[in-house]
Amino acid sequence: MTDLTPNDTQDPKLVSLLGNLGELIRQARQKVLRAVDTVQVQTCWQMGRYIVEFEQKEELRSELDRERAAFEERLTRQKTALR
Repeated sequence: MTDLTPNDTQDPKLVSLLGNLGELIRQARQKVLRAVDTVQVQTCWQMGRYIVEFEQKEELRSELDRERAAFEERLTRQKTALR
């Protein structure tokens, strides 16, 4: 596909039209880049949030496991002491 630039023609109306269309395309590309940047930032933030939530759940699960093990150990000692 060949690019048409205002230098390729002598018609001032066509030069103006091509210039306006080119500017419209440049503006649209800038908007797309900003939108992609926004989505990428939001995606990275969400990923970070999921990781933190996962780690917090794992930490809570580990803490509960430790507490359960300590409780079971106390019960075992109490049973042994009652015998």
